[in-house]
Amino acid sequence: MNKTNFLCFIIFFLFIFSACDIFNDDEDIFTFIPNAFELKVFELTNIERTNHGLPPLIWHNDLAVAARGHSEDLMRNNLTGHVGSDGSNVGQRIERAGITNWRTWAENCAYGYSTPEATVAAWMNSSGHRANILRTNVTHLGVGFVPRAQDVTARFQTYWTQKFCAFR
Repeated sequence: MNKTNFLCFIIFFLFIFSACDIFNDDEDIFTFIPNAFELKVFELTNIERTNHGLPPLIWHNDLAVAARGHSEDLMRNNLTGHVGSDGSNVGQRIERAGITNWRTWAENCAYGYSTPEATVAAWMNSSGHRANILRTNVTHLGVGFVPRAQDVTARFQTYWTQKFCAFR
């Protein structure tokens, strides 16, 4: 490769990376990118809300970071529930993700469901989870999905978390 081609390659590479928003100015190196299952749960949740006359929720990356982190923690430590392996509660995990101006929050967790459709259906068939999905005082949602890692002995194949929030 001659010098001109090399310089063109470098300029092109820098141009492509400057157009991509994978880096941010925060302490995190990479911007959170939701996976297809997380986005589908978000979509299905908003369909349920609009079917019940409620406004759709707004996707929030920091909530999704907290949600995926909780799913990962539950999977890695073979846990279920709303308490983290370090004893943290939902509010503490939301604050760790950088959200300190929350007014109210809620969380749904599910385990073992193989699809977003089955997961949301299960939540809608559970009175407490359904109430969280249909809460009128939340405006934002982040979803975290984690499949069981091969190096982990966990009870379930999948771990799902929704974090709902409204801000001050």
